[in-house]
Amino acid sequence: MNDTELMKSIKKIKQDVSKLNTKINNHLGDIGSDVHGLPANGEPGFIPYSLYNSSNSLFTKRINVTSETSIDKLEPGFYSFVGNKISGIPETIEQAELMTLDVARYNDSKQYRLWECWKNRTWTKTDHNPTASDPESRSTGWMQNTTGVTIWGGLLNSGSSTMTANFDAYERLEIIYRTPQLNRFSTVVDRTPTVSLYGGNIPDTGTGSVLNCEMGLSFSGKTVTITKNIAAFGSGGENVTSDPNYTMVLTRISGRNA
Repeated sequence: MNDTELMKSIKKIKQDVSKLNTKINNHLGDIGSDVHGLPANGEPGFIPYSLYNSSNSLFTKRINVTSETSIDKLEPGFYSFVGNKISGIPETIEQAELMTLDVARYNDSKQYRLWECWKNRTWTKTDHNPTASDPESRSTGWMQNTTGVTIWGGLLNSGSSTMTANFDAYERLEIIYRTPQLNRFSTVVDRTPTVSLYGGNIPDTGTGSVLNCEMGLSFSGKTVTITKNIAAFGSGGENVTSDPNYTMVLTRISGRNA
């Protein structure tokens, strides 16, 4: 084979490889239903290999960060790591905890979404202007995303009931309760096995019966128990009773991590 024939062969190989790449990237078949391009508008299609790798790291195997680095050094992608390997994460996170992190970029800004795997807490941060000297101009700072998860709901004024989760699975509990006269109250308490709740009603005018109520709760695993439920009523609150017509009613318990 002379030089001219060799150059022609090389050119043809390059053309064939280019056509093959096009066919793979676009998944263009020959006839009928085998012809389809990239997925769009809910229709099936063939994703480019680069997008496949990106999706694979998100849904199957994230990039595991094993060397110490700063969070702002990470390129857009999907990561997993133990807290002490990454600097720049929220200070309240336990350093030995396993976390996952999504990093995205738009224009000159970067967005971070962080999950504490064991505690199931999420945090977000946006660096609007990463090179700014003023911290407030540079970043929003970390913000914890908070939602309340209802772990018990109903009407309870005595005895025990079962919740859907252990009370100590959350950092705080939001407790909602009311009097029989529908005076409604709510409180948020730090995770604790015992809670005292207070409520009541004062007449709008100078006459009428004053109502003061106290309810005690104890938590153990998934069980909530009313340990005390009393009320004092009368013009001066002189009558003390445990009559359900006066004592309070527990209506909902939610778990919160912030």
